[in-house]
Amino acid sequence: MLAPMESEWVIARPLKYLGEAARQNDINWDAALLDCGLDPEDLNDPENHIGVRSALLAFEFFAEKLDNDARVFDVFDQAPVGYESVFDYVFLCASSLREGLRNWARFCPARSNCMTITYQENQHFAVLSFSFPDHFGPYAQFAYGFMGYLCGRIERIGSEGQALVRMEMSAKQPRHSSAFLERHSGQIAFDAEENRILLPLQSLQRVPESADPILFRIVEMAALQELEAVGTPATKTSAIAEKISQGLRAGDCSIEYVASSLGMSNRSLQRALENEGTSYRRVHDDVRRSIAQRYLVDTDIPIKEIAFLLGFSEVSAFSRAVRNWFGLAPRALRRQPSSGMPKPQVSRAP
Repeated sequence: MLAPMESEWVIARPLKYLGEAARQNDINWDAALLDCGLDPEDLNDPENHIGVRSALLAFEFFAEKLDNDARVFDVFDQAPVGYESVFDYVFLCASSLREGLRNWARFCPARSNCMTITYQENQHFAVLSFSFPDHFGPYAQFAYGFMGYLCGRIERIGSEGQALVRMEMSAKQPRHSSAFLERHSGQIAFDAEENRILLPLQSLQRVPESADPILFRIVEMAALQELEAVGTPATKTSAIAEKISQGLRAGDCSIEYVASSLGMSNRSLQRALENEGTSYRRVHDDVRRSIAQRYLVDTDIPIKEIAFLLGFSEVSAFSRAVRNWFGLAPRALRRQPSSGMPKPQVSRAP
């Protein structure tokens, strides 16, 4: 379950399902979970809230132990109907593809309090996007798995992927291939700005074979109850960390910018962090460390550009910081499996 200072979570269901694939491949999954800071018993209830950093790390561990960084696409693309419980059925029992996509965005907060799904339509396409904040560290493997799951479900409504126009992922291309990647050759782009699926507008009226208005009302009610039952709201530290992450991208992560963005004074922001056992400097350093790890491991962004994005005036200063954080130079870190790195921790006061 969640550690005292860890308020960002995902439900245990994806990890529980991934564990089945791990054991089929002779991976000691219980040992892996313990190594990631998780108690295997917490996965007995698939609706338990699991700390997101540990969950993401477990996905990276799976890829490393399997020595295949693309297999997770197939694992979740092939997930049986019902694997995601209510989240599956609010999509597959909807009256149309459009309604199902909207339902995913609507009920995502019951799956995680830090992952977001958005749905919108423009003149040409319907666009389903999903994201995690950058400051949790590497999450490529989780993103690959979730893309496999979403596309697998969408293809149940279309035929042989005809509803899918394009997929984009914010992570770099895996070194290995997979059945999913081969099936969608030419349809998926890596190193994109965000994770999203583009579909033709004319496909949105397609009716799922399992569409059932009576059953949908039942699962919708269950989904609404899940939303109402969601607890563990994000702490002030979590909100401040996200604003620092946004500020880094905008070129200003000063305490003045962050406090103003949250409608707080500098002093009230500092007090809020003190009450949660940390400080602005510690949270700022934690965010920069986690984003540096994500960019170096998940992307091919040039090291010089990463240094600039994180507010370092010189690449040498960034290199020294990375060595202090991880004991490795930036280029060496890119070659190191993320599951073997020191685990980023939520900052705490001494």
